[in-house]
Amino acid sequence: DKAGDGGGPAGSEKAGGEMLSPNFSRNELDPYREAGGAHLANLKTLCKAVLEPLRAAHGGPIQITPQGNYNGPSVDQWRKDHGKMLRETTSQHRLGKAADVKKPASLTYSQWADFVCELAAKGKLPPNCGIGIYTAGDGFVHVDLGGRRGKYTRKGVKHF
Repeated sequence: DKAGDGGGPAGSEKAGGEMLSPNFSRNELDPYREAGGAHLANLKTLCKAVLEPLRAAHGGPIQITPQGNYNGPSVDQWRKDHGKMLRETTSQHRLGKAADVKKPASLTYSQWADFVCELAAKGKLPPNCGIGIYTAGDGFVHVDLGGRRGKYTRKGVKHF
């Protein structure tokens, strides 16, 4: 396991990476170090309530997508500079309540999506955990603390 892959603190402190939870560093969820106050507290809650249980159930490291972490002013500026759409001010990513999780190499995208939905259906994720399944490109699963928006079966979760 190495820091930056949900794999644990190995090397994180030496690299200047504050840990938000036992296995997730601030570097991977707030790389520009812009989250403060409530947003930083939200990131810590997201790690402890959603990402740690997801990692434990999977039995190994999980990775956050490069754009799937906290989105503060630097990310907004990058999006403006590159002609990309800005996130809504109420985006769970802008509030520090969301992460987009890559599929583990050991699973197909479909298996990963089913795995996350089954965890939620079994009550292994918080009742206010939202799940989004994104199938474009390599695909990823979005998890957030913005509130439940669908049943936790693969057919009942909103697909984007």
